[in-house]
Amino acid sequence: MLIALFLCILFGGGIAFVLGIISRMRKTEEGPQPQHTIQRECTVCHRELVFNTAELVPLSPVEMALCVRSKPSITGRKLAEYVCPYCEASHCFAVDGSPPEWVGANFYQPQGVVGHCCECKQHLRNPNWTPGTYDHRLNEVPDLAPDHGLVCSRCGANCCVDCCRKYTMCRFEKAGDEYLCPRCGRGPIDTFYHP
Repeated sequence: MLIALFLCILFGGGIAFVLGIISRMRKTEEGPQPQHTIQRECTVCHRELVFNTAELVPLSPVEMALCVRSKPSITGRKLAEYVCPYCEASHCFAVDGSPPEWVGANFYQPQGVVGHCCECKQHLRNPNWTPGTYDHRLNEVPDLAPDHGLVCSRCGANCCVDCCRKYTMCRFEKAGDEYLCPRCGRGPIDTFYHP
């Protein structure tokens, strides 16, 4: 009885060993298993990006909401980002499938568009006063131009005065001395952008 049990165990071990070898041979014939590597061109600086899917950082609920505001078709999808090491553009990926799907860049941050309005993309005019002179006092600026830039203290976006004014007027029917950020909807946005 003991010998029969020993032979069964030995026979079962032999079968498991042979099946393991067959399985490894099949994997070798199929070629290397796909690596979780993403290779694509940065849409902002046009340099080649190669990174592992483990480097994708999940977005917070607030960041996701800002992305959905810019691109409503991604509502309800699980999102993560990868920041370009060359120009700091923020690339957004939908990670609810495999492989992750690129859905856009710079949805909620000014990364990669420094010197340009995050909303209309126009070039921002450099103020002719020293940094901090008219911050938090927009009504005192003698020559406030529509293409002067304002920096949001909440989301960090650079937006032109014209876009801030238009967004604020859409929300309140009249723009006063304080503007809202057209990217995140919060305010006041009253610090001037100086390159």
